Amino acid sequence: MRAGVLCDPGTDGRERGQIDMAERRAPHSRLALALTVAAGILIAGVGTLGWRWYSYITASATLYDEVGIEVNHRLPEPLRAWG
Repeated sequence: MRAGVLCDPGTDGRERGQIDMAERRAPHSRLALALTVAAGILIAGVGTLGWRWYSYITASATLYDEVGIEVNHRLPEPLRAWG
């Protein structure tokens, strides 16, 4: 028994109450994995469009950038007024 651990030894050689990393991890379902991947793609897409719009508003060489105009056109009114 290790110092500081107050557990009885178990039948498998480990101390009771001690679990290994494989048992500690919760099993993930396919649905949870699919939702995590979809959320990551959504966050990446929103971040990319947000950065493109922000760079168009703050540092564009020309105001006639087609992508910036289209993104600005689809944003809500408060963001368009700010930009």
